[in-house]
Amino acid sequence: MPIQDRDYIRGSHPPNCSCVDCTNKRLKRLRERTHRSYISSRPRIGRSSVGKGANNVTLPKTYVRRPQIPNWLKALLLIFALCTAGLAISIAIGSFIPLWLLLGFSLLYSIEKWFYYLTGRHKALGKLYRLLLNLSILSLLGLIVWSGIKLFSQQLGQSALVGSLMLLVEFALFIWMWRVVAKNSWRQPSMKLTIFCFICLFLVFSFAGVSPLSTYKDTLITKWGDYQAEQELEQQKLISVDGFAVLFNEHRQSYGLSVLTFTDDLNKRASLRLSELELDYSHNSLGNYNLHLAENINWASYTLDNNEVFLSWKASPGHNANMLNASYKYTGYAIGGGYAVQLFSEYPTVNGEPQLPSGWHWDD
Repeated sequence: MPIQDRDYIRGSHPPNCSCVDCTNKRLKRLRERTHRSYISSRPRIGRSSVGKGANNVTLPKTYVRRPQIPNWLKALLLIFALCTAGLAISIAIGSFIPLWLLLGFSLLYSIEKWFYYLTGRHKALGKLYRLLLNLSILSLLGLIVWSGIKLFSQQLGQSALVGSLMLLVEFALFIWMWRVVAKNSWRQPSMKLTIFCFICLFLVFSFAGVSPLSTYKDTLITKWGDYQAEQELEQQKLISVDGFAVLFNEHRQSYGLSVLTFTDDLNKRASLRLSELELDYSHNSLGNYNLHLAENINWASYTLDNNEVFLSWKASPGHNANMLNASYKYTGYAIGGGYAVQLFSEYPTVNGEPQLPSGWHWDD
């Protein structure tokens, strides 16, 4: 007896067996893989009475198609359900962000799930779909940045918990969108081309006077000008006499001393000393401007500001003693580049010379 027959008797068949039973089993598996939505109309029965009719003839199996919901109806149901949920959430928190997020997610998910084959069959639809993906992920990124700024500056309009949950949902959608875009990276137009075209269109329409892009452009230019003006003002404060006067007099008042008056005459003399220090960094004035004046000077290899000069003099015992001297009434200050000068006097000055009371004179 051949080996195949012995196996058949024992109930095991080789993989390539061509008997009637094995052939029917392979055909059945093939039908199940080919027609997954079909089921047999006849129940399974024992082997002793498999499909035998009155004349002992095998009855053919018939298949009935399972009822299916059309893909377009599935998409509509999903969009309607998520939009309804998004509208309810938006009304509850007073913001339409959840509605737009769920609407966009439902549309893109429906295309990916049920209509992806159309984007591959028709090139025009595929390009339009990639453009929609690019614009969607850019809009979502802008929304995340805006929500984060509003949340951390406490200007979002909702509670911190609601704002945090919205930000987490936006991040989750962004990750999902990134995976979808990566899956469709072979399509055109690319992300770089989309961003470049978007910037070009914004510039063209804004400078052409198309509203509201022209309004956005004017607002952006105005804010940039204001920012530059504020930076210049802050820089002026860092090197202005008034800015140093605030630090200096607050320091004196903290020790219970009276404030000193910054006079124009001493400020001019300090400016003259500033130019001399660039040639000779010492307390020896070329024009004897500081002969009868107390003086603090400072130098650095970089551009100084008022705060750095003040802290440097405050940390030096000799310089700090001049700043806290109770006998001084008038002072002058100048700063520029890496140099700073402060002059002190007990009496009013004319051309940098203290005016002594009548009958008084300098010993020198």
